[in-house]
Amino acid sequence: MFNRKILTGIGIVAVFLLSGIAMAGIGVGGLGGGSPKFNLTISTQVINSYGGTLTAGNFTINVQASNGTQVATFVGSNHTVVSLVPGTYYVSESPVSGYSEAIGGNCAVNGSITITANAATCTVTNRDIASHLNVIENVVGGPYSSSNFGIQVAGTSPTPSSFQGSSSGTLVTIGAGNYSVNAAEVRFSNFTYYLQSYSNGCVGAIGLGQNATCTITSTFTVPSALSVTLMSNTDHVELGESIAFTANITGGLAPYTYVISVKNTTSNGSFVPTGQNGTISSSGNFNFSETPPKLGADFYTITITDSLNQTASATLHVVASAQNNGKGSGGP
Repeated sequence: MFNRKILTGIGIVAVFLLSGIAMAGIGVGGLGGGSPKFNLTISTQVINSYGGTLTAGNFTINVQASNGTQVATFVGSNHTVVSLVPGTYYVSESPVSGYSEAIGGNCAVNGSITITANAATCTVTNRDIASHLNVIENVVGGPYSSSNFGIQVAGTSPTPSSFQGSSSGTLVTIGAGNYSVNAAEVRFSNFTYYLQSYSNGCVGAIGLGQNATCTITSTFTVPSALSVTLMSNTDHVELGESIAFTANITGGLAPYTYVISVKNTTSNGSFVPTGQNGTISSSGNFNFSETPPKLGADFYTITITDSLNQTASATLHVVASAQNNGKGSGGP
């Protein structure tokens, strides 16, 4: 009889110890001794939109009772079941840099849930956090402003990726990874005389949720003085023949405008426009032709004006004589 009582007591102690060990596991967590337990399913989701690479297994989920007791801690997955006795609990996640957390499903946004006689499901959704790049375009001198420069951003899904420059800055949403910024011309055909410098934040790598600033400074460099020379294929023609001219333009700031004028015995000693004028897109040679309207000496002038309103002129003297008619160039 004595031995049976001792054995019975040992059996009761063993059952109690085994129950306590079982309560510590994820499958039977919670408080309340032998109270019935109900399943709480926790689903960990990860949405990578900005270059993030983590998965559910990179996150740690915590379940606490309302008194602060830690009931369960485990690595996130799409489907983890925790058995809990009725009561109020809090589901949370250990912070991970570069990701935001949102709790939903049967859990309140603060992670609280009251377990009753029904199974419940909570979701923990993690989203990678976009990075932001502030691009500032400063222009120093010259005829152009910040908006005359187009900005191009290369990287992980930059938005916007192409835009007009702004001295107050343009905020670009961009994913994690390498990126670069470049200022390109968009409205004018010649930015030759703007020298651009880029701050350290204009190229490199950016992490999730980080911010960077890129400052581009476009400095106007005064071009060399505008000048033009004028040449022709001949300086003596018969009346009615045309002369081919070549003007060579150097310096200044393109585009240029030009006007052709002529002075002869019929113009009362003044240069008058021939009717030829227009725009020249770049420096270098510009070809045109003219036919002297009268006998005698003619002086042709080309006047060039650049985008900075600098002007330069060149004049060439040619002679128009009567047609030979086979008599030779010497006497009657």
